[in-house]
Amino acid sequence: MYSDEIEVKEEKSSITFETVLSNFSADLELREQLAEASILIIPHEMKYDGRTNIFPVGTVELYRYFLKNSPDNVMINIATKDDEYLELAQHSALIELATTIADEAVASILLGLITNYIYDTIRQEGSRVKSEMVIVNKDGSSTSIKYNGPAKEYYDTVREILKNR
Repeated sequence: MYSDEIEVKEEKSSITFETVLSNFSADLELREQLAEASILIIPHEMKYDGRTNIFPVGTVELYRYFLKNSPDNVMINIATKDDEYLELAQHSALIELATTIADEAVASILLGLITNYIYDTIRQEGSRVKSEMVIVNKDGSSTSIKYNGPAKEYYDTVREILKNR
């Protein structure tokens, strides 16, 4: 059984839109599509076996939810080719969300989308969530915000971090 303890880590990150896009240098069409996004869902492990990108179970549903519920001016994409997409199931009570990367300008929109997704899809009392948001700052550097804790505390915890940046 999990306690209500929250693990939050804010740290510099080497992940940027450019580092994600560099994995698609051989596919210029896909790279151009991904470059238009202000929010990307990215795999935990890119090119794990040379051709597969590993995402947590439920990533397609998360992506569809983002597309349906995001403002029209916010472009969202998932950083993979269909034939390189693989979901990895973790057998635990923890709900693991795919890693996301977003420009600082849309960080609050991303937080709202993730929070609404959590509350719309996770109905079990006491559910825990694990997520990572990478925010690309105005100066081009990136900050990773990792959360592992109760679903009910997600929004307030991450909002406070974003507010104090």
